[in-house]
Amino acid sequence: METINSIKHKKAPIKRIRSIDTVRGMATMEMIIYHFVTWYIPQIPKYSLIHFIVITIFGHTLRFCFVTIPAMGVSLQLYRGKKDGTDESLIRKSIFKRGLLLIIIQFICNFFGWHPFFIWNSFILSFVGISIIVAYYVSKLSHRIRIILIVIIALITPFLKFYLSPIQFQSGFVQNVWTIDTFLYSMFLQVDFPILPYISFSIFGTIFTEKMIKAIETESEEKFIKNSLIIAIISLVLYGIFTNFRSIINYPDFFLGNPPRQDILFALGSVILFVTIFFWIQDWEQVEVKALEIFEIFGSISLTTFITHYYIFQRIFDSIYDPWLNLDPYSVYLLSIILWISHAIYGIIVLRNKRKYSVEWFIRCCV
Repeated sequence: METINSIKHKKAPIKRIRSIDTVRGMATMEMIIYHFVTWYIPQIPKYSLIHFIVITIFGHTLRFCFVTIPAMGVSLQLYRGKKDGTDESLIRKSIFKRGLLLIIIQFICNFFGWHPFFIWNSFILSFVGISIIVAYYVSKLSHRIRIILIVIIALITPFLKFYLSPIQFQSGFVQNVWTIDTFLYSMFLQVDFPILPYISFSIFGTIFTEKMIKAIETESEEKFIKNSLIIAIISLVLYGIFTNFRSIINYPDFFLGNPPRQDILFALGSVILFVTIFFWIQDWEQVEVKALEIFEIFGSISLTTFITHYYIFQRIFDSIYDPWLNLDPYSVYLLSIILWISHAIYGIIVLRNKRKYSVEWFIRCCV
């Protein structure tokens, strides 16, 4: 007979880790209001309450979660494939095709959403596509080797940006801006989601997910949670300390260091903290919290939400409203709520139709 304690801490199903879906959904919802604040309240005081809550507290932290979680999904997919006895070559092809498809979708969005000259610009979708391919291959390496790779990326990125930036800056005026070397430099180092150092978050995501899966399998969730929270706190504290020595830490890239080296600590600490807290609640304690269901809904349509609000809604809204005129905070909140409600309804429809009729569904059908 099962004891009360064993029932309470019943092993969580490995087919899906709910905490990952929840944090992905939180990041997706925050993404909407984060973008609206930066688009339509550009003169917002840096030290105002709205800036502190929307951008500093949740915006930056959940941004790192959004770019890390796709690689975590790859680790979970590899685990499920191994348990189900699926041929790894099929998994590899699926991951590779999904990554390439995301890159192509990004280029299409750039063409119709921005300008034909920006078609090759790298952004979040192309980064996610590259990150899941990289996640597959680094999963073959030991955790020690992966940690060494993260350290190497943190060390070399500012040097690459510092020494390559003047060359690309000059070539942009002398040659065609869209030469292949300029494109690669931008994609790897200079865009909003640069492969270096952001790919280090993806590499870390594979390690963290494998540790999480092992904790579930061995029923050592409590130890995993304690260790993860300690690591998260240490990472965030070190980030705060190193920020005071920014010019030293980011040598030689004093001015171009975006993101700076210490952001890696902030990113890792944020991902660990958010995922661990909800892992504790949803996957270990298995507490059903109705308020969290909205995050799982958004987590199931994260790519769809990004494309519709970033490339479609913004263009529609800008066509009826002068984007050069600032909105007041109330209007931004109202816009966000409208988008949240509409996407939540759409997400419920998707889930009730076995996750069909979304960008995620389209990608699954293609691969």
